[in-house]
Amino acid sequence: MGCDQTDTSSNGKACGPQNPLPSAGSKIENQAAEKSDDPIIAILEASGLAGLQPRANPGAVEDALRALAALIAGADDIRLASVREAALKKLADIGIGAPARLMLQW
Repeated sequence: MGCDQTDTSSNGKACGPQNPLPSAGSKIENQAAEKSDDPIIAILEASGLAGLQPRANPGAVEDALRALAALIAGADDIRLASVREAALKKLADIGIGAPARLMLQW
């Protein structure tokens, strides 16, 4: 005898697929978890830059950039370039008009 999702087997467990497909919400949550594993994003988060919002206080921007510089001190050229690009994008996203000027030493 077959069973549908409302029937239960003799052991009291519901019949139906053993491994149901993940919902769209699960997929989105998994993608977000994967992004947090990105080392570049992790550096921006650790510096405080990732958490800055549009019209952030200039002092908070400066503090985040100083922390970012300290976090990447001694990194190789590829890591420096990757972090710089991500930081420039974030600075532009929060409304900094000339983000590259804040990062002249990089």
